[in-house]
Amino acid sequence: MRWLNLKDLSPEDQQLLKAACDISATAYPRESDFPVGAALWVKDPGGTGHTVTGNNFETIVYTSLCAEKHALARAYADHSVAEGKGKEVIRPQIEAVAVWGATAEKAALPCGDCRQTLATANPDMRVIAGAGAEAKDDSRVSVSTLRELLPWAFELKSTKVPEPLPLVEPQKLEDHIVHLPYPTPRTPMRDASKRLELLKDIGGMILVGSPGRARAIAEWAEKNRGAQQECYCDLSKPGWDELSREFALYTARVPGQPGIAIASHGIGLSGVEIVLSEVPALLHLASGGKSAPLRGVIRSGTRGTIAPVPLGCVALSTSSLDDHMDRVVPDPGLLEAIRSAARAAKMEQVSEGDIDARDFENKEASTLLIEGPGISTTFFWRGQGRPLWRHPQLPGRRMDPTDAAARYRLLESWREAGVRWIEMEDYTVHRLCAELGYPSASLGAVIASRRRPDGSYQVDYNHASQDLEVSPAQLAFDALMATLKRGG
Repeated sequence: MRWLNLKDLSPEDQQLLKAACDISATAYPRESDFPVGAALWVKDPGGTGHTVTGNNFETIVYTSLCAEKHALARAYADHSVAEGKGKEVIRPQIEAVAVWGATAEKAALPCGDCRQTLATANPDMRVIAGAGAEAKDDSRVSVSTLRELLPWAFELKSTKVPEPLPLVEPQKLEDHIVHLPYPTPRTPMRDASKRLELLKDIGGMILVGSPGRARAIAEWAEKNRGAQQECYCDLSKPGWDELSREFALYTARVPGQPGIAIASHGIGLSGVEIVLSEVPALLHLASGGKSAPLRGVIRSGTRGTIAPVPLGCVALSTSSLDDHMDRVVPDPGLLEAIRSAARAAKMEQVSEGDIDARDFENKEASTLLIEGPGISTTFFWRGQGRPLWRHPQLPGRRMDPTDAAARYRLLESWREAGVRWIEMEDYTVHRLCAELGYPSASLGAVIASRRRPDGSYQVDYNHASQDLEVSPAQLAFDALMATLKRGG
């Protein structure tokens, strides 16, 4: 959703929004005293464009007709074409809706019922909304799509099974490997045969964000667990970055045990998807098609918190939500393996229910393993309630007070849903691993506190705590080793 001044809209959208404002003057809101006008941009079956308006109508028995529904009903009644009795009725195409709340303090977006009704006409239509006694050039308006406002609209699917469309699937295993390097005549790799040997007999995988973190974990395993660590590819290591983009892949192998792959996925869900698909395919290719499925995948990263916990503690996610509040849970066996690794490391464990009552003032944060649900957002700044930086020479792009209010409500909704941690990738890891059949878990160092003791929210990113980013991966490594020793 974007916020801007009315004068910054296209001329067509300005005209549509002003039509919605004008029609709100004749609304009949006898019970709510909340007049609303709506205007649709409609193309009839012949391709001619029309503006169709409607406003809300309320009755003494508290039944009402919303402005958007009123306009949609008029558009279908006036601009549909019936080709004859019993023939198909061709409906107009609804391209945009403008909504105006004459007494509202901010842009009046369609209610939930209207969003679903409009979605039956076009789930991707533009939505322009405004508010106020009149439509002025400096009126603040919102621009979005209906799919943004209603991402999971109800659809009545046909019970008829359609004929399957022909799909040309990848025919070769190497066709599944696009972003990670593997040796071909076109992309030769230094020490190719030796590096492919590294990928044989891999039992588990640790996922991290940055290539440097992958390398640090591999070096830690060599120094502290007697593992033999090797680099398969790493863009930050000269000579080892053949087309690997932001991805790094290391292996760490304790003698006599299956190896562990340590892969970086970059930032965001697309990198996670690439690594979870391509690394196992690469392992299978390197083994000549004889590799066993991964017995565990653990994501180790960093995260912010809205809970009263100290920076530098290790957060263990007991469930992960996405932006739409869909919840996935990690594998119970891997969770218990991480808890066991924490006990062996003499860490104090704090359950989700004990967080608010605990006093952490005299505790060493790095010795705490604290459990609770997290949320994975698609975006880092606006997606996590932070403001985007705006250039001071563009005053028309200054932040609107309603923007800050919306960001506050977002963070509050997470707190009310029991969210403790905020990051970007856990949900995708668990959702894809469940689909692919790999047990998964996730944990990370808390490096940003977003909520103050007084209940206000802050934009905070504590760079000093980033020195502790490797400590959660140490628990992940020990947990995977224990899982592999007992056979999964």
